Amino acid sequence: MAPRVELSTATEARPEPRPQPLPVVVRLSLAELTVLSDRLGGVELPVDLPGVDDGSDAGVGDRLEERLSGGIPSAGQRARARLAAARADARERPQEVGLRLRELGLVDEGGTPVHDVVAAFGVLAGPEALLVLDLALTRGASEDRLRSWFAVVGSQVVQLSTASGLTFELAWYDVAHLPGALARAATVEDETAGASDLASPLVLPFELFSDGTEAVRRGRQDLLAELVRIAPRVTSVAGEEVPPEEVAPLVTSLEQASCGRLRVLVSAAQPDAVRRTAGVLSWLRVGDGWRSLAPVSRDGVPVVEISVVAPRDLARALAPVLAEVLR
Repeated sequence: MAPRVELSTATEARPEPRPQPLPVVVRLSLAELTVLSDRLGGVELPVDLPGVDDGSDAGVGDRLEERLSGGIPSAGQRARARLAAARADARERPQEVGLRLRELGLVDEGGTPVHDVVAAFGVLAGPEALLVLDLALTRGASEDRLRSWFAVVGSQVVQLSTASGLTFELAWYDVAHLPGALARAATVEDETAGASDLASPLVLPFELFSDGTEAVRRGRQDLLAELVRIAPRVTSVAGEEVPPEEVAPLVTSLEQASCGRLRVLVSAAQPDAVRRTAGVLSWLRVGDGWRSLAPVSRDGVPVVEISVVAPRDLARALAPVLAEVLR
């Protein structure tokens, strides 16, 4: 039976916890990660890098997308190209890649992955719970992105992270270190971002949050005005109702201050090997800080409650979902 997972803090007195082993962290190229997977019999990793030798028809949609985008390679094509290059690189430099893996202590003298690596890849391939964190930050015309996969089996967590798709960070640790790892993944250092003056919590009807901000992005102030006109009168800031004439400027300010997003998808393993989505958590980057997006109901109206949060709050927000998955 999986142990009880504690991701939140409490104030009551508790026995002094025993120190947990520190996380083991190694940095690997895509070629090195591929070689390790191959030497373990082709262990399937949760990374979104479609195969190039699987004979699938995934390229059909990519070719259509490429035609529609004027010949620009799709994200799927770029991912497959990176994977193909990594495999070719590994085949061309097997001794060099193997030496690097031995230097890291990940394979023995014969090139066989060591016990800890076998165990880590086993957790990645068959987790009881999988947390997929996707963080995107807009910087001018470019977008920085981080993806992390947290695989949990019992009290063990294996984390695989990448910002480029070319280099990865592989780590394994006790579940007691998961809150710190989640907070680290959600921490953004951006000296160019300014503080936001949007008060918290902000409550918007769901249609205004989704369609209203889209209208602002498209420069459709006329559409935004119509959405505000027909929206339920439930918009509030810090508990105070917002007058109708101030709603459109508020939605505009929210969209203009938004510069990133964070999403965590939690899924659970099922007996038939099909993964079941257990929950999704979404945050919005506003200025230099995060805002949580909580779908709730006010007087029967679906609304989004937008509140100030910090990276350390991520584990606490995910705790109920993860505990439900692992109970």
